[in-house]
Amino acid sequence: MFITSQELEAQSTVGAKSLERIYQNRLFAAGPSFTKNKRQLAIAVREDLIASQRRCLMVEYSNHITIWVEQP
Repeated sequence: MFITSQELEAQSTVGAKSLERIYQNRLFAAGPSFTKNKRQLAIAVREDLIASQRRCLMVEYSNHITIWVEQP
């Protein structure tokens, strides 16, 4: 799923740790970040996570992209 940082902030709460968010009743932790010119690499990493049955969010910030990975 692709969302903006504003959507993440508006639709989630902070988890127990500062780099965790609860989004749609699931706990996500911040994963790798990429500069915007590495968007295709971020998409490839996201697709690899999905292929390995991991839920993730690709969040676009003003100057970078971060993949948030669901925690067990």
